[in-house]
Amino acid sequence: MKKFLAIYQASPESIQQMANATPEQSAAVMGEWMKWKEANEKHIVDFGAPVMPAACSGGAVASGNVSGYSLLQATDMEELKQACANHPHADIEFLQVIDM
Repeated sequence: MKKFLAIYQASPESIQQMANATPEQSAAVMGEWMKWKEANEKHIVDFGAPVMPAACSGGAVASGNVSGYSLLQATDMEELKQACANHPHADIEFLQVIDM
C-alpha cells in the first residue's frame, strides 16, 4: 500500500470558532472524527493531531492554514479519495510519501 500525508487546512476563522466552541460542540466534532476513524481503520497509519505554526530554524514562522495531519494508506489516490469522501474535515491536501 502507498502512504499519503493528509494535511488538514482551516481558515483562521474556523480555528477561532473551534477555540471558542463549547465542550458539547467540541465533543460533537470529535465524535464525527472518531466515527470516520472507526470506519477507515485499514487506511490509518497514524491518526495524527492538530498542529499550529511554530518557529523554524532561522526564526521564520511557518505560514498557511495547516491545522492538522494524518498519515494514511491506500492502494492508490482513488481509493484514498473514496475513503475520505465522508471525512469530517472538508479541506484536505494529500501528498504521497515516497519510500526511500
